Amino acid sequence: MKSVLMGLLMFSFALPSLRAAEAPLSFEQAIASASTPKELAALMKKNFRFTKDEKNFHETDHWQSPKEIWDRKTGDCEDYALFAQYVLRTHGIDAETVSIYGAGGYAHTIVIFKEAGFFRILNQAKLERFHAKSMPEAISLLNPEWTWAAIAKLKASRGYIRETFSNSRIEQPQPSVSPHPFPL
Repeated sequence: MKSVLMGLLMFSFALPSLRAAEAPLSFEQAIASASTPKELAALMKKNFRFTKDEKNFHETDHWQSPKEIWDRKTGDCEDYALFAQYVLRTHGIDAETVSIYGAGGYAHTIVIFKEAGFFRILNQAKLERFHAKSMPEAISLLNPEWTWAAIAKLKASRGYIRETFSNSRIEQPQPSVSPHPFPL
């Protein structure tokens, strides 16, 4: 009986440390914990839930900052991409948020980064380790039917175009680009 009581007493002292291990990560801890693309994909898969902007914000397009998606734990493709870009860049990995467009209104946002000399993709929480030699090639491996893409940046909850390029395998004109915001 005495050994059972001692065991329970020891367990009760260990319980706070077990609870601490289960405590949610802060934004800073999350960034620090995901130093590789594989760790980043696992972090996003564990912590984020895909939800359309209409449900989260009652508007068709709202780009969250990396901190906002971490705090909300929910977002859509561009929110995942912006978070991934931020984390990768924090760890010294060059990364770009890229919005892809295609026929029938197809639109999707991913992050493209270089690893081991190849362009790779984080598509929401899925790591695609393609052996692509260019961004267009990486996008074609993800979606061969894409027509054009835009390297985008976040500004005041909207996406802005920095640069565009097209799929050379598909003939379709790109929209003209102006210095004004372009809804991605």
